[in-house]
Amino acid sequence: MKITIKFTIIFVFINLSIIKVESQIGNPNWIWGVTLDDVDTNLIAKKEALSHFIKKPTTRVVFDEWRPANTYINAVQQLHQVSYIMGDILDSEPFYLYNHQQFTDRIIEYVTQTGLQENVDIWEIGNEVNGEWLGSIPEVIAKLETAYQQTKILRNKTISFTFYYNHECWENPNNEMFHWIDNYFLPSRIDEKNIDYIFVAYYEDDCNNYQPNWVNVFRELHSRFPNSVIGIGECGTNIQGNINPYISKYYQQPFILDNISANVQGGVFWWYFIRDCIPYQNNPRWNIINNLMKGISGIINDNPGSGHNFTLNVNNDITEKTFSLAQNYPNPFNPSTNIKFDIAKEGMVKLNVYDISGNLVSTVVNENYNAGSYSINFNASSLSSGVYFYKLETADFTAIKKMILVK
Repeated sequence: MKITIKFTIIFVFINLSIIKVESQIGNPNWIWGVTLDDVDTNLIAKKEALSHFIKKPTTRVVFDEWRPANTYINAVQQLHQVSYIMGDILDSEPFYLYNHQQFTDRIIEYVTQTGLQENVDIWEIGNEVNGEWLGSIPEVIAKLETAYQQTKILRNKTISFTFYYNHECWENPNNEMFHWIDNYFLPSRIDEKNIDYIFVAYYEDDCNNYQPNWVNVFRELHSRFPNSVIGIGECGTNIQGNINPYISKYYQQPFILDNISANVQGGVFWWYFIRDCIPYQNNPRWNIINNLMKGISGIINDNPGSGHNFTLNVNNDITEKTFSLAQNYPNPFNPSTNIKFDIAKEGMVKLNVYDISGNLVSTVVNENYNAGSYSINFNASSLSSGVYFYKLETADFTAIKKMILVK
């Protein structure tokens, strides 16, 4: 974990050919992640928050430096009753404190510890591995090779590596993520075909709010790691006004990115879950995640007629009868298309259009509407060909669908 602001992202693409992941994780329809960097304090409240999610989450447990593995047995066993477990053996911030032998001893201690090895579903054996603060590149690669040997080769564990996305915010150009992968990681003795999960960490607050083109980023990663599950995971912010928007933004990102590969299954491990979502009762931030869990009703893919809907805080019976967002017609279109929707009751209605990177490109509707059925013509003559998403929002309903502009 970077010393400054703890804000990371990991996108998850589930590869159904990874038999070990299927057997351990149970092959869920979607991975919903949270991070716990402290499992001891108020463990009951943590279990309650996890157990009340409508979907079983995956808890990323960050194991503290210099702490014996056996001191985590009870907490991990308790958490595994209500969630899947991903164990971060050593976070990136203290990584440089361990010499090679100490790091090797720690890896062996944790993955062989009775009580942990039966309850940890994924072992994260390298976090933000291209970060400048981990140490010299040769030393980092040597440690990661040892971790890979001790976990995957000798013990056939399900493993993950996390890279640090640092476009325009690296300190050393050799540590730029793709340069580091191509010149140091892939040439190493780690066989990329045997890596179960590849995650990407990104600190938006630390990169001057730079907005990556995640579609391109993950296509590039997928080309390098075609056998791996690739995903968004740990994320968070210390800026108070950004917390709710970021939770919503990043837990929705996998919906947009899942057309890159059939392996996409969600992810996102909110770093400040303890601070922001516990206790869970009447907690709007916990509710954002849980409501997104409720709302998955389809999958975005490359078929022009398909779409992905998710609904927030809506009674399902009412939604099916009175709230709706139809697929635009025609689709594909050039340059205009019709968007139909039904509103259950009078109130403010927003209809926005976003590009494939999640950037707002047009506000089609932003006004008060009475209950009823509506058809809006959207003209995209000023936009380039490509995939776009249109999102309908009211006080009681949110839905999003994909459309394709072909010029």
